[in-house]
Amino acid sequence: MKTIKRILVICSIPFLLGACSTEEYGLLDASTEDIQEMLDSNQTGFVLIKDEEESQLLRHVEKAFLEKEKTAMQFDVFRNDASNENKDGLSNNPLRHNMPNVNTVYYINNGNVIEEYDLESSLDNQQESLEKFIEFVGDSYE
Repeated sequence: MKTIKRILVICSIPFLLGACSTEEYGLLDASTEDIQEMLDSNQTGFVLIKDEEESQLLRHVEKAFLEKEKTAMQFDVFRNDASNENKDGLSNNPLRHNMPNVNTVYYINNGNVIEEYDLESSLDNQQESLEKFIEFVGDSYE
């Protein structure tokens, strides 16, 4: 029994070391509080406000952020706590004062919305044009 435990511990060490040393890229689910904290603490980064699930649109967004090795906080207006559907089942964007549009990627610099990219305005070559947006704002404001 001790041998099995030792083997499990030894096998898990590379996994844990790998997990600690890699950075997450792509879309990370975020709650209202997560986004508000980003704004209130003057952070910089990307925020996606969305109202769709599992669409081609979102696959292009995920690929673009992975390709550019960047991260975006993903806020779903139907899941304000980042995991459960809103109790009333309705869309609710409590961030609409700063970020009024859905299916839009916003660039936040020091807690302020600086740029936005409407995902529905450019459906042709969407991933490529979003990658250019990510690169442009990163170069312009960093």
